[in-house]
Amino acid sequence: MIIEYELDKKDLLHFSMFWKKTSSTMRRFSRWELLGAVLVGSLVFLVFFLISSKGNWSAALKFVLPAALVILLVFLLLRFFNSLIARFLLRRIISEGANRGVLGKHTLALESTGVRETTEYGESFWKWSVIERLDQDGHYIYIFVQSVMAHVVPKRAFGSSTDSEKFFAEARRLWENAKSNELA
Repeated sequence: MIIEYELDKKDLLHFSMFWKKTSSTMRRFSRWELLGAVLVGSLVFLVFFLISSKGNWSAALKFVLPAALVILLVFLLLRFFNSLIARFLLRRIISEGANRGVLGKHTLALESTGVRETTEYGESFWKWSVIERLDQDGHYIYIFVQSVMAHVVPKRAFGSSTDSEKFFAEARRLWENAKSNELA
């Protein structure tokens, strides 16, 4: 099965954000980052609470709801700005190089023994047995050849969603066959 498509900087950005969202390490880091923000917010509240209460607990409790709302707001803003900053940085990183062989026209062939990609700058071949994982979202199919590197196939390159589903199913079939043969 062969597909031809073109990749641009938006496609690379989408892949980078997809990887950030699906990487177990990045998800774990984001959780710790958010937990840290909540803990710092709670600590600031506690210090403010202790300073302002001076033993008057009923007056200090007036700060509980506003403090909880501030902590929630910080949590939500961090989630939003984390994504915004990641997009900004990834755009800058992608713009640093010419990215020859990554941007532009690609031909990707699913062969019985592996995945072959051809661009005007070269050709690569990855055996099915070394493919890390296959994944997809609403716009792309990802064939991960390493944990941070994948063939990114835009679904817009297919004639229909049925064609992209067939392509993904065939890739999964070939990949799973190779994995089962490896275990045998």
